[in-house]
Amino acid sequence: MLWGFIGLFSCSSDSNEIPEPELEAFDVSFTPSADFAYVDKAFSIQVTGTAKIHEIKQVFTHSSLSVGGDGMYGEIDPGFRSLHYQLPDVGVEKMDFIFTDVNGREIEKSFEVNVLPGDAVQITGMKINSFYNIHETYDPEFPEDDPNRLADIIFAFHKVYSRNFSTEENYNSMWFLSEVYPNEQQLEFDLTDENLYIAPYARFDLGIGDHDEDGLGEDLARDPSQMNVNLYFLQQEKPSQVHIIKEDANVDITIFLKWPEEQ
Repeated sequence: MLWGFIGLFSCSSDSNEIPEPELEAFDVSFTPSADFAYVDKAFSIQVTGTAKIHEIKQVFTHSSLSVGGDGMYGEIDPGFRSLHYQLPDVGVEKMDFIFTDVNGREIEKSFEVNVLPGDAVQITGMKINSFYNIHETYDPEFPEDDPNRLADIIFAFHKVYSRNFSTEENYNSMWFLSEVYPNEQQLEFDLTDENLYIAPYARFDLGIGDHDEDGLGEDLARDPSQMNVNLYFLQQEKPSQVHIIKEDANVDITIFLKWPEEQ
């Protein structure tokens, strides 16, 4: 009788066991610092989750960037739930994210912000007046009378900005890369449709090179020093064009600008 009573008690206890509550659905919401952003100026997004967030990953075309909490299921530091940006390009910026909560659940979310020029200066064009060894041989496999020996021109602009949401620090990074212009066939470029805007107090750097099929080439300015324009010192005069000149390398390049009053 004693063993039967114990067995009955055991069955009764199992049948009344309280099930674990179901987890609330995991979702994330965004609260931006403004309805839109201005090019080259600070913009942030506050992230709020219905559950504790373990990892935030932003997915780019060819890479991703993530920050996570301590340990396998640790909650992310509250400071990382504020995403910091200084966006370089005007137009709609689409950001794709993957969020993971402390229970291992994932959710994909996107956020779009319209980036406006504000008081930014537009680079509307560029003209290469001269560069090191212009009209001379850069591809010696071709004879002297063959235009294929000339430089295949490519150029790039760099400026300070950040898409690294995990920090408020900004970095000097490539902002625009041109197509390749073979055999010096083009030395003047209309950049109006490229929407190249930069803050009026900022600096941008220019690089010009000879592009080779293997991806290597030669610096047409011989070295990158002095290949920059600091708009801060031009704010009063607001010139429509500026020159980048390096006499030692025979470099003379005209940059055409459009200041915000003219837009």
